[in-house]
Amino acid sequence: MAKFKPPTPQEVEEYAKKIAFCLNGEHFCDFYAARGWKYNAGLPMVDWKAAVRTWKSRRNKDVTQPRKAPVLAKTAEDLVREIEAGRTNAPEGTLRQDA
Repeated sequence: MAKFKPPTPQEVEEYAKKIAFCLNGEHFCDFYAARGWKYNAGLPMVDWKAAVRTWKSRRNKDVTQPRKAPVLAKTAEDLVREIEAGRTNAPEGTLRQDA
């Protein structure tokens, strides 16, 4: 097997365009160069085009999967009731007393 040769940013962008993927080649190259052209598991990269395809599939998954709304510990109504009753964890002086 041939020794891995990191791509140039231009090569990355050209390949990404060929597979209908908008990717900043500088970002891709900087990302892997900072890691010594290794994957998260520490394995050396063998096929940068496969990595570009993975980035594409993950981005498509992120776009098609709706993000879950964060679960709030208290509703706004609960917080208003606590403030009106004088029971809140707000730091001293942060709540208006004249309301």
